[in-house]
Amino acid sequence: MTPVFSIIIPVYNAERYLKACLDSVLKQSFDNFELLLINDGSSDSSGRICDEYAQNDRRVKVFHKKNGGVSAARNLGLEHATGEWLCFIDSDDGVDACWLQQYAENLDADVLFQGAAIIYNHKTVGVKLEPGFGYGGEKDRLVAYLENVPGALLNSTWSKCCRASIVKAHDLRFLENCHLSEDLIFILHYLTVSRTVRVIDYCGYQYYKRNDGSLTSTKHPPEALLQWKREVINALDIYCRGDRNNIVFKSVSAKEFSYLAFWMIENFSRVGYSLRTDYYTLFRSLKRWVSIYSLSANRYIYALNCRPYILFDFLLLVYSKTYLFSRGCIQGVFKR
Repeated sequence: MTPVFSIIIPVYNAERYLKACLDSVLKQSFDNFELLLINDGSSDSSGRICDEYAQNDRRVKVFHKKNGGVSAARNLGLEHATGEWLCFIDSDDGVDACWLQQYAENLDADVLFQGAAIIYNHKTVGVKLEPGFGYGGEKDRLVAYLENVPGALLNSTWSKCCRASIVKAHDLRFLENCHLSEDLIFILHYLTVSRTVRVIDYCGYQYYKRNDGSLTSTKHPPEALLQWKREVINALDIYCRGDRNNIVFKSVSAKEFSYLAFWMIENFSRVGYSLRTDYYTLFRSLKRWVSIYSLSANRYIYALNCRPYILFDFLLLVYSKTYLFSRGCIQGVFKR
């Protein structure tokens, strides 16, 4: 019997949270699914935990591979998925018991969006999609959604449910050599070849904010960031058919440039001196891109760098309310 859903979970050194995550999935009220666990070369007990769950539940399938990153792990999951629909979960998150049921009751579009509860210190501190906001229909409705909530929900796979037939027909995969916004790039390519979208009035995904790590702690060389920028713009160009005045292009690129600028400022003091001139060049490039794509509808931060030995005249930053800038390298903040 073909499962309705294939749930793909990349696993890497997640022993602290993995059991809670898997228990939440296996307690779903809708039980016609397969659970694909991709152990991405974990050095802790994560692989053993995955095997134990597979021995106790026939819906669980485990694949062990050398460490290659989350995109490679998800791609292996896509290769082995047999379900009609595809869902993704991060191994340190969870879902409530009705998460899958909500998808099962709304299988009338090519892509389904569902919200997430943000949990910190065992308390729900926010939601990714406000309850009460829901619609269905043509993909153009997504544009209206983005106009109200710029960039929201696009840059994560865990808030989506996709038709496996579309992914397979167009051979869609996650970019394995891109380590920033790989989710967004995959989703944009998927939306390009899909027709209809439904946003479900439910927040069943449980996104946990942790204190034991940060995305900004990873050091990426400037050339990797440039590649990231190109891949995002290329995916947006394809989706918007070259129309860079499209609201999707403007809202998503503004949000992503904001993230990139935030990441660079946060990490500038952590990289070696030899890379700092490259970062300066990248900031100037970001400034030009913001100007070229007329992202002036957003709020800006102009941050003066206080390190005299670096040739920063000023840094242009697209502001997002999501990010708080408290690092010492920011001397002044001016709103447009």
